[in-house]
Amino acid sequence: MSIPRLLENNKILYIDHDPDNSSLIKRVLEADGYLVLLAPNGREGLSQAFRERPNLILVDIHLQGLDGYEVARRLRQMDHTRHIPILAVSTSGNPEDKDLSVEVGCDDYIVKPIDVDLISKQIAAYL
Repeated sequence: MSIPRLLENNKILYIDHDPDNSSLIKRVLEADGYLVLLAPNGREGLSQAFRERPNLILVDIHLQGLDGYEVARRLRQMDHTRHIPILAVSTSGNPEDKDLSVEVGCDDYIVKPIDVDLISKQIAAYL
């Protein structure tokens, strides 16, 4: 049995408009000892990132309104968030989406549907 991580040192913000995806990721990551904050859109995600200072941010690329690319750009411009790892999440496996996500400041790209057996390892690599 593994020792649970200290939640306050492993705070993850997940920005996604789909409540089913958010709920699944929250359950999986909290079972691994992470504290997961949820934001339903880009503006709320930016606000929470500034206020909560998470250790890692997952952002859906295809958000309504302020999309994930713009969220990543803005996070990289703010002093409080510029060094936080950002992982883009998308249903598209399109190489252009991956390239653009890296160009705007994301550290990695995860394709949906998210592999629940792999996501914790992907996140641990950045924390």
